[in-house]
Order: sequence, then structure tokens, then C-alpha cells
Amino acid sequence: GKLSLAEFTKLLENIDKKIKILPATAQVANQEGLYLAKYINSLDPERIDDPQYDPHASFKPFRYRHMGSLAYIGGDEAVIDLTGTSLFNIALGGRNAFYLWRSFYFSECFTARTKLLLFADWLRAKLFGRDISRV
Repeated sequence: GKLSLAEFTKLLENIDKKIKILPATAQVANQEGLYLAKYINSLDPERIDDPQYDPHASFKPFRYRHMGSLAYIGGDEAVIDLTGTSLFNIALGGRNAFYLWRSFYFSECFTARTKLLLFADWLRAKLFGRDISRV
């Protein structure tokens, strides 16, 4: 059959209500990766070829949990938006946000070596600036 313009428009509106476009950030990618790993690990390799086996039956769909946004904007300043999160409900900018941004960034480093290299880079940038051609 054919759809009228009004029917087609209504169909697209219903589809749009179901589509959730997530921001292209590392936060989303990390959550999706953890979800995918958990899903793959839950699969039963013995039953994967069985047509009766439904791996989706006991697994909830992916749900993104917004943890906030942080951005360095230069000149020892940053902006932080934690509104709509379960942690805090604040948005701030400036030097305090910069130090908070750095503490979050630093806490994401896994090894002591990485933390030391990051600290050394921050110190070198503070002392000599970002232009390393003069160092």
C-alpha cells in the first residue's frame, strides 16, 4: 500500500520519539563498552546456535546514565555542568572548575607512572607554556 503525506509524517514522528541520539563522548563510549562486555559475557556459547535460545530475553536494553560534562576552555579555566546528574546539581566555570576538572582528569589515570607523567606535563606547561620549541 501507499502512505499519504500525513500518514508518513505521523510514522516519522513515532520513529523520532523512539530514537535517542547520545552525545559522541568518551563517557557514552565507556558505558556502551561496559554494557557490551557484560552482554557478551552473559551469552551461553553452548546454546548460541539453538534457534530456541534468545540471548536478549534476560538482558535489559542499554541505558545511558549522564554523569556530567567537563571542558577545559584555556587560560586555567574550565566549565563543568553536573545538572541533571545523580551526583550533584551544579554548573560552574572559572578557576575552581579548572581545578575540579584537573582532579577528575587525574583520578582517571590508572597507573602511578601515568599520573607522574601527567603531573610533569602540567608542571612543564605552567613553567614554560605549551610552545615546547623553546625548551
